[in-house]
Amino acid sequence: MSEVFPGARKLVEGPIPSGVLLLVGPPGVGKSIFTKHFIRNSLKRGEQVLCVLTDESPETFKASMNFMGFDVEPYLAADRLRHVDCYTKRFGFECACKYFVDTLASPSQLSITFEEARKNWLGFRVVFDSVSTLAMEAGPGTGQKFLPILLARIKQSKGSGLFTLESGIHDEHFMNFLRFIFDGVLEMKMDEKGGELKRYLRVYSMKGVKHSTSWVPFKITDKGITI
Repeated sequence: MSEVFPGARKLVEGPIPSGVLLLVGPPGVGKSIFTKHFIRNSLKRGEQVLCVLTDESPETFKASMNFMGFDVEPYLAADRLRHVDCYTKRFGFECACKYFVDTLASPSQLSITFEEARKNWLGFRVVFDSVSTLAMEAGPGTGQKFLPILLARIKQSKGSGLFTLESGIHDEHFMNFLRFIFDGVLEMKMDEKGGELKRYLRVYSMKGVKHSTSWVPFKITDKGITI
């Protein structure tokens, strides 16, 4: 059986509780690859996945998944994978996605579209990449009003998932707010050793389960994240 998220068996004791996790890390550390690994694992387990894409188009997403050796087209055709495209129309391009928004400045449009996209689904996975883009366009105050409602709707539908956040660009008040509302926080970092960048992952917090807080090294490969 595939892991809920890469490295889960090494970092968490026992089953991962159902909930929504936040993945925090600097640009280029591998957050988007991590989310795609998470999506692949979820689909392989027979789960339904709803992806909210703010920083790439569905076409780029599919190409990246194909690079990892995972064709998502059968899952799209079977309606086990859905996208909310928050990227294409924002930059003035034609959008072929069924569910899309043309602005993140007002999260009400995203809220309505999200409700349409999750219709008739229970117990699904949500991937939201990324919260930082939402907060930068809508403002952190609006994000603080919108995100708890979104998380409540996911849980009300017996859903769970993974959201991403860029580290180093948000104030500590907003960061503490996010740590409070999410069920768990994963962190990534990069260090330079011997002229080479090393990547690390750890569990900062996770409600209802024992876990390690140690940094664990990982690598990015054509198969995804290797720990």
